Amino acid sequence: MKKSKNQGSFISFNQLIYTQKQGEFDNDSLFINTTKELNLTPAFKYQMSFVKQNDTYHIFFTLIENLNSLKFCYPEPLLFKVLFDEKIIKESNFALINFNENFTFLTFYQNGNLCTIKNLPQFSLKDINLKNQNEREKLFFEILFEQGRVLELLKYYKTQIFILHRDQFKFSQFLMKHIDIPFLNLENILKENALEKLSVLAQKHLDNDANFIKITKTNFTPYLKIIVFFLLCYCFSLAILFLKNYPSYKESQITKKYNQNLNYEFEKIIKQNNNIKQENQELNSMINNQKLLLKQNENILLELNKNFILNNQTRILFEFISLLNQKNIQILTLSLSNYTIMLSFYNKDNFKKTLELFNDKSSFKIIDKDETVLKISLGYKND
Repeated sequence: MKKSKNQGSFISFNQLIYTQKQGEFDNDSLFINTTKELNLTPAFKYQMSFVKQNDTYHIFFTLIENLNSLKFCYPEPLLFKVLFDEKIIKESNFALINFNENFTFLTFYQNGNLCTIKNLPQFSLKDINLKNQNEREKLFFEILFEQGRVLELLKYYKTQIFILHRDQFKFSQFLMKHIDIPFLNLENILKENALEKLSVLAQKHLDNDANFIKITKTNFTPYLKIIVFFLLCYCFSLAILFLKNYPSYKESQITKKYNQNLNYEFEKIIKQNNNIKQENQELNSMINNQKLLLKQNENILLELNKNFILNNQTRILFEFISLLNQKNIQILTLSLSNYTIMLSFYNKDNFKKTLELFNDKSSFKIIDKDETVLKISLGYKND
């Protein structure tokens, strides 16, 4: 594992296990299914990193012992996504071959996203160094055209530029003779510590799933251990007290619920009493209104008794008022003129009750009515 001064890090390809998987998975099921398929046992010794492109998962595993306590740590092949994301190169379809002392691998990217990774066995710097010039040419030919099928893959992924890292034996010069794809050396654009620089930049572009570091480890000092031990003892004591007092607690909960039910019933009775009280108040108000109506009608009769001589007209008026009293009809004003009784009312209810009362009375006939001003004119016979 490599680490930069800015605390970015990555896991070398030779410490990785790589596979692809199709479908849709949550993180737990992806880990369980993939470790089982790869026969990684025991699974808890491994940590997983992955990126998803459409419905394809690019999955990496490494032993937890390979990880440090830094905040970020990525698989080495994922670092090269940064070349396009940071606009270090403008081509979105690119391939990169990474030579190492004991291994070499090839990655292909399309639209800035990882497509596949190919391990190139017997093509490490150590392997190439053991061969003479003719043998190297033959090995390069096999990698490009035969066993490695590199040229075929370059065409398949529509590669626009071929990038080489640690090309110590001039594989690029061999490529110039056989392919027309532009190429460049990673060291020429990032100078020294190219992968370390990419690992720092990767923190901006790779999500949490691509990060191997899942848990930040904490170094417990002796003081912290004492505090933790004290807290554990305290929690254990609380648990014992809880179990000891649980029956009493349960009984108190039952009593509390019973009291809550009693309070609910009491509040219900109070509400019913308030409703009855309100109904009584409304009834008293109605009785008072009736008394007021009777008082008004009595006053009208007294006033008539003072101003009218008892005759047939007075008798008719008494009969009329008696009918109003029988139906509890309250009027606002009453006047007589030319055998016509003119009435006005407080509200529409009394107005309508008067219309209903005199629709079938032969001695009084409705001459005119105006609902907008609540007035009725009645004719009567003066025999």
